Amino acid sequence: NKSIHNVNASPVWTTASGSLGSIASNDTGNHFTVVATDPEGDTISYTETGGSVLSGQNLTLNSSTGVISGDPTDVSSDTTLSFTLRATSGSNTTDRSFSILLTPPTNYFGDGSDGDLDTTP
Repeated sequence: NKSIHNVNASPVWTTASGSLGSIASNDTGNHFTVVATDPEGDTISYTETGGSVLSGQNLTLNSSTGVISGDPTDVSSDTTLSFTLRATSGSNTTDRSFSILLTPPTNYFGDGSDGDLDTTP
């Protein structure tokens, strides 16, 4: 009766794929934390693959903690950021797709072009 051992198995995401939630584009600090584990307890590193959606919105993915943080670029309408993250342990990787809904700043009043805003201090 042999026991089966995973030899250098790939990381396993514990954060479900899909939407992580929404953030107002004037929010700062830590927004979400993605988590993957490794069956052998190896250290996981996190990266965005196939693009720079997060960094393009001035968001940072912490490669060791999985925390997504920053002050995202302001948007004037709801914007869905879709991206793929990769969990790496040793030479093994596991990718998962996520999204974040970026909403206009909670104090967003527009640019005045509709004539409804008096920008006089």
